[in-house]
Amino acid sequence: MSIANDSPINAALRQFEAAETNLEKLQRVWTEIEKMVPSGLVFGSDPKQDDRVRVYRDVLSGLPKIDGWKPESLPMDLDEIAQNRLDAREDGEISAEIMVEQSIEAPGRELAEYRHTEERGASD
Repeated sequence: MSIANDSPINAALRQFEAAETNLEKLQRVWTEIEKMVPSGLVFGSDPKQDDRVRVYRDVLSGLPKIDGWKPESLPMDLDEIAQNRLDAREDGEISAEIMVEQSIEAPGRELAEYRHTEERGASD
């Protein structure tokens, strides 16, 4: 059977499998990126971290929307993290520091939400 004559069910299954494969890859790459995020102010770049961010961006672009939504947050590079932390520290408000850390963690939270949405849809 050619793909052009494929049933909607088979097409949906292929899309689900592709989404699952991409989601697993994104989660692996995100875990690698998280381990590279320093806990303090560290300016500079890390070619491995830069590469992981590029891979994350590329895989994310191919992730299909579920219920009209998919993750959009991209991991920050090390200079961006350090600058945001420095700015928040200089602001002197704990809420600014919390917002920076939440921004750093946003891709992981969005992946978890996407996984939940995917699993909920699979069980319907």
